[in-house]
Amino acid sequence: MEVGFLGLGIMGKAMAVNLLRHGYSVTVWNRTLSKCEELVAKGASIGKTPALVVNKCKYTFAMLSDPIAALSVVFDKDGVLEQISTGKGYIDMSTVDADTSSKISEIRNATEILALVLRMEYLDDHSKELIVEAILANLDSVIAMKVRKACMRAVMGACVQAVIELTKRGTSSDLQIGGGVRASDGVIDEGEAGGANPREARPPRVMPTCARKARPPHPVCLRCRLVQCHLRDSQSSRAVLYDEAITEKGGCFLEAPVSGSKKPAEDGQLIILAAGEKALYDEVVPAFDVLGKRSFFLGDVGNGAKMKLVVNMIMGSMMNALSEGLSLANSSGLSQQTLLDVLELGAIANPMFKLKGPAMIQSSYPPAFPLKHQQKDMRLALALGDENAVSMPVAAAANEVFKKAISMGLGDQDFSAVHEAVKTAQDPDNA
Repeated sequence: MEVGFLGLGIMGKAMAVNLLRHGYSVTVWNRTLSKCEELVAKGASIGKTPALVVNKCKYTFAMLSDPIAALSVVFDKDGVLEQISTGKGYIDMSTVDADTSSKISEIRNATEILALVLRMEYLDDHSKELIVEAILANLDSVIAMKVRKACMRAVMGACVQAVIELTKRGTSSDLQIGGGVRASDGVIDEGEAGGANPREARPPRVMPTCARKARPPHPVCLRCRLVQCHLRDSQSSRAVLYDEAITEKGGCFLEAPVSGSKKPAEDGQLIILAAGEKALYDEVVPAFDVLGKRSFFLGDVGNGAKMKLVVNMIMGSMMNALSEGLSLANSSGLSQQTLLDVLELGAIANPMFKLKGPAMIQSSYPPAFPLKHQQKDMRLALALGDENAVSMPVAAAANEVFKKAISMGLGDQDFSAVHEAVKTAQDPDNA
């Protein structure tokens, strides 16, 4: 089987190598093409752009580390959407980087409103200019000039590129909309942008969804909705939008986030949490069997990301419990290693305690799953609980300890470094 693979970071490289070892013909792409050379030596071929990879391969997998990369690979020039078509499948196995995701989330308000305005087909160009100028008047002048140049092309792709460029360049605080306007609350009422001088135009107000019923239909284009939804700190929203974009082009989409870090990726022991097109899932199960020890099909797109959040929430809570247990044993004059031996023989024995425990005793935390990413997943899991009115006091308490660990400068260490925050809480003078 010939497959494409986009993204050769720590996880992606290991996964692509496993596919090659099991006889797959793999065409690889990475933003830094030089990173493909090691895979070429193992038998892979290089696609110079994501579009060329998709054009060549029936199935294309992606393992990208942050939402900027994931967004641009799909929607930018020479991206996936240029070549996805009937009979082709796109499998997004990516995770989200917390720092990048937070930065994009902060700039979304300005981008959302501008995107909506530009896609309002029932507005003439002059009205659009007035509204856009009213919005830009609230922005830092340098940033506003860059946004204006991109957005007034009236092509949503330009707005997406503007987001990417601004995120790389600027401070997100420069992109806050004045007057409490939030695009997520509704759409812009074009009647608010009056006056001959754009700078004197009143700030656009947000019109509730219910007030739109009398208006002519004006569906927001898919790319505009991508900016509205994907740029939020939500893996499930991103997956839903990718599904719609790819399906619109005739292709099939599957989200397939993984549970597992570097070593399971190298050993082909990941747990794959797939959701989306069932027929595509059935077709790529043989590849999943190479990449992981088990794959699950979870139904509608978005469920894969939700399941991963639930799993990681439980894992983070357990790691906090183990940290407290080790600290309590030590403070009580008990051997921490003996505690691990007892746990391994009992009903709560598990691979995580066995793998991480000895290193935690030695205060050694080489990163396999960075603590900052664990805290991000704890936060998103708690938000999912809020959405569903589920109380999670244990997870909430664990999240606070992970936040403390990040404040101690441990964000890039393995998530088991939360043990240092627990020790500090128990003995702040000697931790």
